[in-house]
Parts: sequence; structure tokens; C-alpha cells
Amino acid sequence: MSHLALLQYAPRKDALTVAQLSLMLNQQGHGTIWIVDDSTTDADRVAATLRPQYTVRIFHDGPAALEQLMSSPPPDLLLLDWIMPGMSGIEICTYVRSSRSPISQIPIILLTAQHGREEIDEAFKCGANDYIVKPFAHEELRARVRNLTGSKRHLERAQGLVVDLQRSEERLLMATSSAGIGIWEWDIRSGIVASTDIHRRIFELPAAGQLTFKDILEKVLPEDRVTLQQSLTTAIENNSDYSSEFRIQKSDGLISWIYGHGRAVCDEDGKPLRMVGVHADVSSQKKIAEELKRSKEEAERANQMKSAFLANMSHEIRTPLGAMLGFAHLMQDPSVTKMELSNYLEVLTRNGEQLSVIINDILDLSKVEAGLLAYEHHEFDPAEICNDVISLFQSKAKEKGLTLEYISDPSTPAKVITDPTRLRQITMNLVSNSLKFTRTGGIKIRTSGVSDKDGKNYLTVEVEDTGIGIPTEHAERIFDMFFQGDDSMTRRFGGTGIGLALSQQLTRELGGDLKLIRTNSEGSLFQASVRNQSTRSLRTEARPKTKTSSAAVSLTDVRVLVVDDSPDNQNLLFAYLTKYGAQVEIAGNGIEAYQKALSNPYDIILMDLQMPIMDGYTATRKLRKEGYKKPIIALTAHAMSEVSAQCLEVGCNGYLPKPINPNELLKTISAHSNI
Repeated sequence: MSHLALLQYAPRKDALTVAQLSLMLNQQGHGTIWIVDDSTTDADRVAATLRPQYTVRIFHDGPAALEQLMSSPPPDLLLLDWIMPGMSGIEICTYVRSSRSPISQIPIILLTAQHGREEIDEAFKCGANDYIVKPFAHEELRARVRNLTGSKRHLERAQGLVVDLQRSEERLLMATSSAGIGIWEWDIRSGIVASTDIHRRIFELPAAGQLTFKDILEKVLPEDRVTLQQSLTTAIENNSDYSSEFRIQKSDGLISWIYGHGRAVCDEDGKPLRMVGVHADVSSQKKIAEELKRSKEEAERANQMKSAFLANMSHEIRTPLGAMLGFAHLMQDPSVTKMELSNYLEVLTRNGEQLSVIINDILDLSKVEAGLLAYEHHEFDPAEICNDVISLFQSKAKEKGLTLEYISDPSTPAKVITDPTRLRQITMNLVSNSLKFTRTGGIKIRTSGVSDKDGKNYLTVEVEDTGIGIPTEHAERIFDMFFQGDDSMTRRFGGTGIGLALSQQLTRELGGDLKLIRTNSEGSLFQASVRNQSTRSLRTEARPKTKTSSAAVSLTDVRVLVVDDSPDNQNLLFAYLTKYGAQVEIAGNGIEAYQKALSNPYDIILMDLQMPIMDGYTATRKLRKEGYKKPIIALTAHAMSEVSAQCLEVGCNGYLPKPINPNELLKTISAHSNI
């Protein structure tokens, strides 16, 4: 841009002359006073005191007042409030006094509630001509203003303000109270740059001494320098504004993003004279923008994963549901044989259990994330858990021609204390996954005992298979929520995509972790570890190992009131209970249950919670309020732990989740009806 050195300076012809200013001042009487105060009440009070002797103009913030200095005749006096948000009176006064234009000579009075020695010294150090303490006397204010505006010296200074008004008006246009914004003016002819202290700090330039445009340009990264020069050249040649973002490297090696905005100033012939503008460090804003972009991308990716999960979940739920409905329809055929009927019932049971596992996984995952999943720590033999899992999946393994074995390392403790239900669930998820992805060979379950450096003991359960392995690009994400390694419509393997995520969260809740130790084309190895709690932390007694057999239960002469709004559930419970000798009556809502319970001697009430007209909570609460003493057992399809607590709170004696387990139903009635 060496051609810029050939440009010549030419003054503007629209600058105010001394004669014009004198005429203007004479027309205004005693002169013009600008009041800068963020308080409307205080500003109006000062203005009322000075009118009509003076022409008064009010500004409620410093930047607005400074901007007007470039486009309006200068005032004869500035009255500045000391304390204001954004830019204080002290800061405005300091800026005016440090200006290289004649506005630095404008008389300034500070209005303040401060009257200590230090505050007074600070006022005069920043360049104030006088100060007035609030609340002020009207005559005192008028006298102090008159002393400054009436002097001949002030008139000469006011006339001198106009001479270089053009040189300052563009710079002051960009003045702002925002911290971190530097103001600069570049004389194109000489290459000299005048800038504020903030501007020098942004570019880490010397606090004193002459600056050139080259000094600033050298701070810009080479890859951004050409673009910045082109932007400036275009603005100068077209007599237009320029805006640009570029990077500079600080002395500590960090990179900062700088936003620049400026305006080219030309003479009447269109020749560029100078450029004025601002620079601001926008590194933090850029970082926030990048984080927002990243968050948006992550949210979009999460939505895509959830959409894929819901589509897959629909498939996983509808598949067993479709089989159940289809075979139920076949069972209605009167020509069906006994053997066919037995096969159909087996299909119904198997698909119902599969559907229950899917729903339980979803509910468990929701409870884990909400911190509502309950854990029970008991002492048990880990071999029992592993052998149970082997028995559960043995038939499926044989169907695929796979081996399924359990290996207990000598270090495996004979007894561990943790939650056996959750450990079984974790192990089942891992084995189920391995069976899905293994076509030949087999699956091994290994247990061992380990201790960490702090002396904490852990039980590890490893599940190793000879399956297809996990692609490298998916290995790091297999524990992500809703992630599916293959979410295409033609995928070969079932599953909801939440088993591993749930299992990992469960192991962490039990004081351990779930990790993928190895995966390749020859198979995968997962390792789950859980904390083996000491006997001092055992919170509940060991579970009784005896199981209640439904065949051993008799409900003869037990009177049961079944409260449920679903006819199908009514019929199901009626069939269960009457089969074992119970006398059953039905109520379809809470009001009917309330009335029947108070007029009939039932031994026990099975109360559904969610019903029309009156729900089970309300009905139970009303019965207890009336002094009803017989046991009430809640029935609900809700599976969250807070539901159980709420049932007990309203007066229920027990709680049974739907779908109803016949053995649990009979055992609960037996326990509460004293038979």
C-alpha cells in the first residue's frame, strides 16, 4: 500500500468558523451546558436550576455524550455525575483531558456525593475544574457555573474547539464505555497511528512513543495479514467502512482473535486522508460461539441417536408383541390341537418375558439416571449367579451350536457382599450380547477377586466370546446412551442399544466399572467389576433361600376385593384368585371400592392406583381416614421407587407391580391375610 503515502491532506469546508461559533454563542445567551447523569431526577433538577439562563442538554450515559462531541458544537461546560454505570464521570473527564484535540480544554464540574479529602484530590487529578457536593444549593450551582462560563478565557477555548473538530469527530464516534475496546486513528499520509492505552495493550505495543501502521500489521498472523490489508484497501478506495476479524499472537504464545471496524475519511475530491476505528479482543466471544456450535452439533447428534433408538425400540417391542397377538389369535381356533396349544402358550410366555426385559431395561435406565434405583446388598456365592445365567441361556446357546461355560478363578471369593439382582442383570446383559454376535465357538464367564492399592476388594466378572468383534470406529462409543453399532434397516442383530449403557451405570453404582478389554475379528472381552462390601456395610439380612410355591398356597374362604378399571385385569385376577379358593368381588373405580369396603367384611383389598373418577391413592386415604383397618395392597404399572413410597404413605400395606406375578400375588395375600 505504498501508494497511500502520495495522498495529501485537505481540510473540510464544512468546519465551523470562529465567527459562526461566536454568533451561535451570542444567540444562546450565557452558553450551552451538557449534563451527563444516569439519574433522570438529578439531571432534571440541575437543568431546572440553570434554565433559562443557559441552554441545557441532558445525556444519561458517557458514551452518548462523547459521540455527540464530533457532530455538534462543543458545550461551554460539562456537568458530570461522579458515579454512573458503564463509564463514570471520572473516566469521562480523564478521556476528555487526554484528548489531542481542543475538546480537552472544555471546563468540567463534577457532581458528587463524595466529599472526603481523597475524593476531592482525585477529582482535580483527573482534570476537573471544580466540584459540587450533593445535595447542592441552587445559588451555589448557578454561581460556580457562571464563574466558569462567563470568563473570556473559556470563550477563547470554546472557539478553539471547533478548529480541529473534524480531526476528532470520527474517533469520538466509536467511543464506548465497554472495557477492552481500543480506539485508533491512522494518518494515511504519514503512516502514524494515534491510539488509546487500551488499544496499545490489546496489541502489546509500547505504552509511550510513536506508532506506525506497520507496527500494528506486524502483530497480525501472516495467514491473516493479506486479508486484513485487502479489507483496508477496499474501504479506502471505496470511501467506506471496513470490518474484519483476524488473529494476533501474544507474547505468551497464545492466539487472540481481534475484531476491527473503521471508517475511511476523504477530502472533497475523494482522496483518503485517514481512517478511524476500534479494535476489540473477541477471543472469549469466539470461544463461546465455538462451544455453542459444538453443543448444537452434539444436541443434533443426540436427537438423531434418540430417533434411531425410538425406531429400533418400536421394532423390538412390536416384534414380541406381534408374535403374542398372532399366536393368541391362533389359540382361538377351536380346531387347534393340545400339542399346538402348548406350543402357542410357550411362544406367548417367551415373547412376554422378552417384552418384559425390554421394558425393565428402559425403566431401570431411567431410574439410574434419576438416582432413584434402589440397591440391596446381600451376602451370596458369585458362582450361583453365574450358574443361574448359564442355565438361563444354555438352550439358546445349544440352538446356535455354541458352548457356554463358567470358569471360577482360585482368587474368586466364596462369598461377596453386593446387590445380587444387579450383578445378575449385568452378567445377563453381557452374555446376551455375546450370544447375539457369536456364530461359532462359544462364550466363557470368568470370575476372580482383586484388591486395589487402598485395600478395597472387588469381584470381577469377565465375559469372553468368539464373535465378530466390534469395529474400531464404534469401540469407544458402545457405552453411549442409545448407541447402535448398526442402525440400518437391514441389521442382523436385535437389541435396544441400552444394555451396555445400563450395565456400565449399574457397575459404577456398585463401586466398580464395566470396560471393553479387547475386541477384534476373533471376539471380544468385557470385564465388569463390583465392590465387595465389608460386613460392616451390610445393610440388610441375607435373603431367605426358600421359595414359596403357588401349589402350596390355599386361599379358601379368603374374601378379596379387586379394584381395577380394566375388565381384562379384573378377569385375570379373578381367575388367579378363585383358582386357589378365594371369594372375589370386583370394583371398577375408587368410589365403588370405598363404598363396598365399608359395607362388606373383606379380608384384603387389591387396589389399582390409576383409575378414573377416583384413583387408588384417594380411595385408600379416605378408607384409612374412616378407620378402615384391613390390609390394602397397591397394584400399579408404574415402576419407579417413589410410587412404592407414596403407596405406603397413603396407607397401603404392600405393593405389587404389574404385570402381576402369580406367585408373588399369592404370597402377598397369604402374608397379609393371616392364613
